[in-house]
Amino acid sequence: SCQIRQGVRAARSFRFVTGTLATPPLISVTRLRSAPGGQRNLNASPKGWACTSISVDLWIVCAGCYGLHMSDPRPIGFFDSGVGGLTVLREAQRRLPGESTIYIGDSARHPYGTRSDAEVLDYAMELADVLVARDVKAIVIACNTATSVALAHLRQRHPAVPFIGVVRPGAAAAVLATRTGRIGVIATEATVRSGAYFAAIKDQNPAVQVEARAASALVPLIEAGDLSSPQLVEAVRSTLATFKELPAAAKIDT
Repeated sequence: SCQIRQGVRAARSFRFVTGTLATPPLISVTRLRSAPGGQRNLNASPKGWACTSISVDLWIVCAGCYGLHMSDPRPIGFFDSGVGGLTVLREAQRRLPGESTIYIGDSARHPYGTRSDAEVLDYAMELADVLVARDVKAIVIACNTATSVALAHLRQRHPAVPFIGVVRPGAAAAVLATRTGRIGVIATEATVRSGAYFAAIKDQNPAVQVEARAASALVPLIEAGDLSSPQLVEAVRSTLATFKELPAAAKIDT
């Protein structure tokens, strides 16, 4: 069956179509085009919607301001392991209101942060292949884990498509924000294991000290839209407690 849901906590302006496909594969271009909910009429209004569902937990959102004429009218693709990347999508749409976008949230297989690098790479390549098949002009990996593990591989796999990760922008912002030169990083196990933030921050300023902690307990709570429960407060408290225990000379300010 197919039903329309109005928004989520991360981006209330979006509409999602969810449905169920009875048989694998989880992702296929044919199923993308014939899934329950189907392709919406993009010419219905200046801000048309195209929503296509390929699984009850893996969905695609297409949105954009189709009334504006861009030099390259193809959409920008985004993907994440779930709904967290919608914050990246929302900011991109705020800054680039004339661009159309396609977002894939792989909630069927999240979290990525507790999976092996090989699994994350396979999933990232699969999602990138779907977006490339839909003729996107660029792809934003709106996932720290996938950026850390797969960015270089995806650039080699699809050399004609620009890939943008989220690690370096975050690292650059942290380096600009710190006043003491000591930065804390909370991320998934896979992201911390990769050392991607450490390397990106050191590239910005080799003198900055970096303390990284895995915070995978936050992932299922955030993906569920939990923003204020006692469980979330406790997960945040326990994660940040390790930073508070650092000696005075190593205390972080960012």
